[in-house]
Amino acid sequence: SEDSPESKNSVLQLGAHGNGQQIWFDKCLTHVVFENGKMISNLEHSHADAVVPARYLVYMDLFTHINAEKGVGFRDDKDYPGDVIGMGYITKVDLQNNVGEVEAPWRLNFELEADVENRLVEAKEEMQQLINDHIISCLDFPDFGARSIVKNCGKEVSTDSFMQMSLALAYYRDQGCVASGYETASTRGFFHGRTETIRPQSIYTKQMCEAFENPSTSRNELSSIIKKSADYHRNYLRKCMGGRGSDRLLFGLRMIALENNRPMHPFFTSKAYTFSSDFALSTSQMPFGVEDAPGFGAYSPNAYGCCYRFTSSDKIVAII
Repeated sequence: SEDSPESKNSVLQLGAHGNGQQIWFDKCLTHVVFENGKMISNLEHSHADAVVPARYLVYMDLFTHINAEKGVGFRDDKDYPGDVIGMGYITKVDLQNNVGEVEAPWRLNFELEADVENRLVEAKEEMQQLINDHIISCLDFPDFGARSIVKNCGKEVSTDSFMQMSLALAYYRDQGCVASGYETASTRGFFHGRTETIRPQSIYTKQMCEAFENPSTSRNELSSIIKKSADYHRNYLRKCMGGRGSDRLLFGLRMIALENNRPMHPFFTSKAYTFSSDFALSTSQMPFGVEDAPGFGAYSPNAYGCCYRFTSSDKIVAII
């Protein structure tokens, strides 16, 4: 790309959609390298979970850190060397003598009829409206990460549960209600396993949010309800990872009915099911402790999407 974005937010915006003209997001994985050397990758989700390309992108960062000038790459020297995140030891190589020949790109010229050009103008205007409606922001919390959570909360509240409770409270304070929430659970422990839906919110989440907004709530009462809410979340997560979730099963039943022209069970059109499946707060935690910025778009125009990770330097990086 000929763009030279400086801020993380600008890089994320261009990586998510570009300007609607200069980047072809027509592959399952698109790498965008900007003129100033910054890079971002765009993943189409159906063929693979985000952790798959994330793994080799982390490998690229480690390789760059070891073979480029000091200070290049996300990690500090203290995080090396050794068997980093199970990828094996990365040795120094002669970069100058290991660059293959790459054919230079060339411009494709299209001869378009007037009707097609008019439709392209309309498409450009529609795309620009979608871009204007999409707000993405990278938030760094440099002084509070996984180690700080463990230090302050002990083993009673997991780091992921802590983050989910924080997001629930933030949404409650912003919107005045508890969100219909989604979080990704990995089922890669099973052959061909992909993901399951964690529903982080519960009656305990609602009680926790109300308790925080009530000035008369004591610290002991807050501590108790936070633990109940976190316990519910952690137990639900474990069930999902163990193949005992419900959403993928229900999705499979819906698809069987649709593909075989069978009547849909009334449950799938019930108010409770449709409301709970319209995720106002869609979330996911990315593994690996590097300090890059993973993210995704919101589930719908009226929703939030939040991707976060706990870095090795004890900070939280979140993309909303």
